[in-house]
Amino acid sequence: MNRPGFSRLAFSMAAALLLSGCSTSDPMAVVTGVVTVGTTPVGPCSVQFHPVGGGRPIATTTEGEGSYQIALPPGTYNVVVRPSVHLPEGWKEGDPVPDPPVAVPKDYTQATTTKLQVKVEQPQDFTKDLQM
Repeated sequence: MNRPGFSRLAFSMAAALLLSGCSTSDPMAVVTGVVTVGTTPVGPCSVQFHPVGGGRPIATTTEGEGSYQIALPPGTYNVVVRPSVHLPEGWKEGDPVPDPPVAVPKDYTQATTTKLQVKVEQPQDFTKDLQM
């Protein structure tokens, strides 16, 4: 096979592989809610939705008052919450890292131990508050 023909074939195969994973026909539900510890909103933080049974997690971040919004395909998800830490001005490598504004219980920071779960049964938007 000549070089230009091989390059076109390789490009076509790569494009086909990339596009096969980008289907827009997958039904999605927009899930919104507020993340809290007790009654205190957790924000800003990372909220990760790990598909039960495996697969790549889908993540979003909360706003300052703990509110989040994410599009998810139908399925059941274990939810992990990891608070963000803002480093003070002048912070440098080796300085102590400040505690997050709201402490998230350790069990909720790992997919294998979290007690938070969200079930998306159909591509219909809904609200799910995440309380720890």
